[in-house]
Amino acid sequence: MRNLFILFLSFVLGFSCLKKKSIGPIPEIEFIEFIQKSTATKDSATFKLGYIDSDGDLFRNKTSDGPNLVLKTLAYNADSAKYLTNLTISKVIIQPADGYYKDKSIQGYIYLQETEFRKSRNDRKLKFEVYMKDMDGNLSNTVTSIEYTLTY
Repeated sequence: MRNLFILFLSFVLGFSCLKKKSIGPIPEIEFIEFIQKSTATKDSATFKLGYIDSDGDLFRNKTSDGPNLVLKTLAYNADSAKYLTNLTISKVIIQPADGYYKDKSIQGYIYLQETEFRKSRNDRKLKFEVYMKDMDGNLSNTVTSIEYTLTY
């Protein structure tokens, strides 16, 4: 019984010393949520994205550094039975907390609020595709949302 306990303890301690594997310089993102809002005159929505970046250069220092987030609206085309690019939105996401997290391993959420995220209200079946580009030019993974059917 004692040997079994020592073996178990060795196993637990051995695996507790393993470090988390770094994802490297390539940032990773995920599409978490699309929250739609509408008024009589315009569309608006909030997109929630998750990110992880091990070298902390995902965000821009200033707006003149150029866009680092690209969000594409894909609208269902009944003629081709495919989703086609409807609208492309490029955004500059600035370093949070005045650059405190720069050059550090970071993860968190981005809340992107957009108006007019589709060309026409007739585009009812939508998907969204998003990717980011860090300061070194590394492209993140490209993620595509589930299908959303809008009623307005």
